Amino acid sequence: WAGKILSLMFKTNSKKAHQDLTRMEIAVKEESSWLDYVFVRPVGISEDVVPVNQYFIQQEKGKDAVGMNMAKMDCARFMVHESLHPTYHRRGVVIGSAPPNT
Repeated sequence: WAGKILSLMFKTNSKKAHQDLTRMEIAVKEESSWLDYVFVRPVGISEDVVPVNQYFIQQEKGKDAVGMNMAKMDCARFMVHESLHPTYHRRGVVIGSAPPNT
């Protein structure tokens, strides 16, 4: 029963965090017409994963997938590269490790 209680707590906390992030993104989009931004949404980011010096971008939601276990360093590498050589403008990107079955 403890697992069920923890599961419920995580779903509740995660739901609130997701709502907060969604509201933040909406506020930035509405109030910052002058700002060139990119929202980076890493999937399964972890400090325990060994960096492999690569990252994958989900091209279309629901059509393709990215891997769930990504090194924090690989996500940081993407953000630094994107800040120095911008390719995404005024949008969000989902980033992850190698897609399943590759």
